[in-house]
Amino acid sequence: MKTLRLSLALAVALTAVQPLLAADDGGRPGTFLDYAASARSLGMGQAFTAIADDASAVYFNPSGVARMRRQNLVAQFSTLLEDSSIGFFGYAHPLPHNGGLGIGFVTLNSGSITRRDATGVKSGNYNTTSTAGLLSGAFSVGQYLSLGTTAKIVRETVAEDSAVGFGADLSAMVQATEKIRVGLMGRNLVAPSVKLDKDAEKFPRSLTLGLAVKPTDPITVGLDVEKPSNGAVRPRLGGEYLFNDVLSLRAGASKAEFSFGLGLGLGDWNFDYALGYVRGGSDVRDLGTLHRFGVQFNFGLPVPRPVFGEDMPRVPRTPRVDKPAKASAKPAATKATGKTTKPAKTAVKPENATPAAAVAAAAAVPATKSKARL
Repeated sequence: MKTLRLSLALAVALTAVQPLLAADDGGRPGTFLDYAASARSLGMGQAFTAIADDASAVYFNPSGVARMRRQNLVAQFSTLLEDSSIGFFGYAHPLPHNGGLGIGFVTLNSGSITRRDATGVKSGNYNTTSTAGLLSGAFSVGQYLSLGTTAKIVRETVAEDSAVGFGADLSAMVQATEKIRVGLMGRNLVAPSVKLDKDAEKFPRSLTLGLAVKPTDPITVGLDVEKPSNGAVRPRLGGEYLFNDVLSLRAGASKAEFSFGLGLGLGDWNFDYALGYVRGGSDVRDLGTLHRFGVQFNFGLPVPRPVFGEDMPRVPRTPRVDKPAKASAKPAATKATGKTTKPAKTAVKPENATPAAAVAAAAAVPATKSKARL
């Protein structure tokens, strides 16, 4: 009976969360974490590893938190098939001296599922949930490199049964040039393992290389290439065009989905919408369109940070102070009279001086200095 409930829950999850890349992936544990994201990043096809400039960096690339200037809150909600839904909340807090912290929370809820016994008779309802908490830390190393990590706790629940797993990610981000940024994300390097039945499900490791290019100020283009340990390479491409710092148009594509997005910026607030058309695989039908709604809020005083397309602000150096001129070049004053004693003038230039005259001149200078020290 327990195995039957788990099988039904797995079927719902595979249907609800965008076929888990369907035939390309065959389904993998922890895929719901792929949607621990802002509506903005989803509208850009999740090609966000080298961009990671909002609180969804806790999932995509925690190194990005170290490059943020202001505190950032992100909330996103998506309706899936039937009654299922997924939501994400994230917060990023930049720290002085080139550091930053972030937290995130994501939950997938299947909605109500009809429970049936072995004979097919209805015996009530239950639901399944997948939740995760993320805690990130990041710091900058020099002007162009930042490093980050995310610790995660994952909880899977099927009806009355639940299990918990722990994991960790590592990441890096490099500002290669003024307009090019490179990101690297090692996900589940410490892999969570969740055991609901006899066999434990271990989240697969993956390595993602990301590239972000800003050819002009209004345009940002992202490209990600991800290689999971249990599947084929998954490329993602996305872009954003910003009009007058107010309206944003976005688009993206991956093996599983085509996406489009809109953003509206009003002061410190940003309101985002992403539309995703989910493709099926060879044995899974197309799931149609999904709607994602999000909001972002930026607040707090800005701190010096390198942002996309800008260099890390340099710490101003202390102005150089020249050494005092030698005492022989300045007029000397005696303690007894307080009057200034001027060096004796010689009519003979150094280059024309005879050896006897040079000796006499050298003898006169020390005498003047010794008087000045009295």
